[in-house]
Amino acid sequence: MAVSKILHMGCAKSGFKAKHLANAISYITKDFKTENGLYVSGHNCLPETALKQMLNTKRRYNKMGGRQGYHIIISFEEAADTVDKDIAMEIIGKFVKEYLGKEFEAVYALHDDTDHIHGHIVFNSVRCVEQGLKYDYRNGDWDNIIQPLVNKICEEYHMATLDMDKVREYRKHKRDKTWDQSKDGIFVWNDMIRRDIDQVVAQAENWDEFLVGMQERGYEIKHGAHTLIKPPGMDKGRRLDTLKGDYTEEKIRERLCNPMREEDLLKPVLELPPKIKKISGYIPRRKSALTGYQKIYFARLYRLGVIKKQPYSNAWKYKEDIRRLHELQEEYNFLSTYQIYTDHDLDNVLKVLAGQAKSLRQEKRQLKDLEDANPEAFVLWEQIQELSVEVSLYEEGYQEFKGEYQKSEQLKKQMSDLGISFSEAVQLFQDSQGKIRRIEKVLAGVKRQQRIGKKILQEQRERLQSKKQHIDKGRGERHYDL
Repeated sequence: MAVSKILHMGCAKSGFKAKHLANAISYITKDFKTENGLYVSGHNCLPETALKQMLNTKRRYNKMGGRQGYHIIISFEEAADTVDKDIAMEIIGKFVKEYLGKEFEAVYALHDDTDHIHGHIVFNSVRCVEQGLKYDYRNGDWDNIIQPLVNKICEEYHMATLDMDKVREYRKHKRDKTWDQSKDGIFVWNDMIRRDIDQVVAQAENWDEFLVGMQERGYEIKHGAHTLIKPPGMDKGRRLDTLKGDYTEEKIRERLCNPMREEDLLKPVLELPPKIKKISGYIPRRKSALTGYQKIYFARLYRLGVIKKQPYSNAWKYKEDIRRLHELQEEYNFLSTYQIYTDHDLDNVLKVLAGQAKSLRQEKRQLKDLEDANPEAFVLWEQIQELSVEVSLYEEGYQEFKGEYQKSEQLKKQMSDLGISFSEAVQLFQDSQGKIRRIEKVLAGVKRQQRIGKKILQEQRERLQSKKQHIDKGRGERHYDL
């Protein structure tokens, strides 16, 4: 069964901003998502030159402003290993041909880097024929045109279809349902949202890609004075700034500047553990006998492992079990990675983590001093970076971006008046910012390991206290809260 959704790209209030369209095309055509470009194709344009062709169409009809384009995602709900990728690509291509016809330029691609294979379609907001009329999406188009067309094509390939009556029934249920925070649990939702954000940030390269990645996971995004995200199954969304820590919009944008792979987070700074081992699925594979704490956590993981059999799309229904499963997996991995068998081992690891966190904070403060010493130049540098896509297009001959180019040159001159050339600023700010982002990423990993270790220590103390109470009562058997 294939399920579609349509996303609107940024709308420029004055002039035309090319970065959202450029980022969207770049994102869906990434080599590691499309088997090195094997599952990438163009419609009425070539993928390699799609951005320029779309801009030329906008220029030809004098419609450079307003909505830039549209993005359709078609997800195959079956498990990835049960969907033939070539057939899925055919379905995406057939949808593009029937829905967009000869009127729109589009790039489409198939991704297989998540639990479900899914296709992305990015198309121009301006028609490339006749008077160049703009695409006009109206309420009801998804119900009456887009998803029914997806269903029709799936039927041709003998695939299951989305029951539109059930969709409408589900919508009615959502409208009638009252959110009970005390019942559904604010902490659980926030915990799941943070985990999804971490996963998406690890793959995205910029803010636009981050938003698409969250939408791929079923989140609804609302823009305004504050960005609001709403996971599937939740009636009320969350403002990013209420998540705090590394999960506000400002912090997420910073994390996107220099992403690091999760398995590399601790490698640059921690000397205690051997190389972190990747674990397949939720249940770790044992290569040696378990001892000490590890037996307890492996037993708990084993008992909760049945959750993995549940479909991802229904995760919200058993969110409490999932939350506990994630916690136990983290705790087991922590004990296994650092080879912890006793309280003494755990204390030593926590001391090393505290020392590393202190060292990282000191290094970050030293780098921040460079920016603090040149605050005006740093602000100018950030403004220049915001215009980089438009400047690049102007230098390729797109005169529509002359204003952005001139503004960039003016900012460079202002920087020069402060005694810093643009090349010096590149060396000063780009290098220092990159190092700061990497340090923040690693520091976040260290702090997370500290939290896990402290939680294990607290749980162990509670178990020992409980055991002592049982012994005092004449019941000496071992009790663990599995």
